[in-house]
Amino acid sequence: MIKGYFPVCLIGFFLDLILGDPNTPFHPVALIGRLISALESLLYPFTEGGKSTGKSGRPGNTAKGKKTDLFLRGTLLAVLTAGITSGAVFLILKIAGRINGIVFFIAQALFCWTAIAAKSLKSSALKVGEALDRGERKEAAKALSMIVGRDTDSLSDEDIIRAAVESVAESTCDGVIAPIIYLLIGGPVLGFAYKAVNTLDSMVGYRNERYEYFGRISARLDDIMNFLPSRITALLLMISSFFHKETGGKRAFRVFIRDRYKHESPNSGQSESAMAGALGISLGGDAFYGGFLKHRDIIGAEAERKPETGDIKRAADLMYISTVLALTIAAVLYFII
Repeated sequence: MIKGYFPVCLIGFFLDLILGDPNTPFHPVALIGRLISALESLLYPFTEGGKSTGKSGRPGNTAKGKKTDLFLRGTLLAVLTAGITSGAVFLILKIAGRINGIVFFIAQALFCWTAIAAKSLKSSALKVGEALDRGERKEAAKALSMIVGRDTDSLSDEDIIRAAVESVAESTCDGVIAPIIYLLIGGPVLGFAYKAVNTLDSMVGYRNERYEYFGRISARLDDIMNFLPSRITALLLMISSFFHKETGGKRAFRVFIRDRYKHESPNSGQSESAMAGALGISLGGDAFYGGFLKHRDIIGAEAERKPETGDIKRAADLMYISTVLALTIAAVLYFII
């Protein structure tokens, strides 16, 4: 629990604060992504054209049929990914522990470092605003495409800013606060079980022809694992907005209470509504994904002003204040339990 994992989690946060995410193909999350791709190529029985690849060993399948088969294969994908990931972390820590306690402690801290992505989140989001400030909308759209799943080429400046702020709000949960929560509860093993599920959702958790059934369990597992962290994140963002001179705490609570379920995800709307209220802008609205228009409700409909590039930095500031608050609470529990 917190008593055992707080020190390594705190060190992991400071390593991320100073060094950021290590840019290497051997980053644990990058390895998880490659694992998912490899398992998907083995388990998914169809080509993009809908014909059987033959890997299933069952002739006659079509892309539109065998929904149960696809669901079961997707379930196996999720179980194998989470199991292999957490098992590998457990094995590495076991080996480190047999060397000596110092190596074990360092290994835990390094895993915590790679599970927290606060600095890379801030850096990626600020690149969007910096490009807009230079008048380079195409560069801003390109930078935005690295952190969101929607089509970005035809977005206006205001929509680009909204999308970047939305990404910071959502990633404050799944890139920072949720990993910290799971690291504090179960150390790197549980922390990377969460990262595996979150990566699964980002890769196969889509509602389209290919992943509607194959990726369903991954999406649902992500919803479950983010249910409490997303609400804790929203609360932290609202509290944080009282400590930032350019955001509004009371407004954040008001918009959160009213708009937190104006999102197709049961979790993303929690932090996005808190962020929209804190900044006094609107988020959400219709967007194109893969060339198809998706209707989305507007969060913060009575926005006091139009979004500006400074909102991206304010959102990142709130992310960091929320993280410090979370770790402060963990420190209090660490010293009194």
